[in-house]
Amino acid sequence: MRITARMLIDHDACGRQLRRFRRTFPDGAPVTVEAAAQARAAGLDVGWAACLLPPEIRARYEAQISTLLADYNHKVAALRASYDAEADPIRIRHEADLAALRARYDAENPMLARQVYTLCSRFDTEIAQIQARHHHAETAALRPRRNALDAILVGFLSSVISGGRGVC
Repeated sequence: MRITARMLIDHDACGRQLRRFRRTFPDGAPVTVEAAAQARAAGLDVGWAACLLPPEIRARYEAQISTLLADYNHKVAALRASYDAEADPIRIRHEADLAALRARYDAENPMLARQVYTLCSRFDTEIAQIQARHHHAETAALRPRRNALDAILVGFLSSVISGGRGVC
């Protein structure tokens, strides 16, 4: 059994996700942890596949993942707070520096445009470095949780398929 583009259409998947699915899995996706990882890497919302479960099985699935999902969400919140704590002072400093420079620019000289450009470039570089560090840390911290969530979903989808119930 494979998850197909027709299933996504029948369950009202958004156009963007449908296009990504078709690009990633032109012949449909097998119900495996590996395919879930490939889908996630392509930017697909893997958890969406839970809508393919019959209601009584979906309720069991949601009950089983609730603790893991709460842990995942807690970790995401902590990682975002860490990013904000590092990026906010730079953002505040940048906004203050930029406002002062723009005020000077308006009052004094159009030659200050180069300083505005330099200031904005420095800010973009600093924020990009923070984003890269935090993205790497977030990916490493969340990957085991995502993999566990994907494995549970694949198990439920497989049991529905192998139990002869069909998907939906």
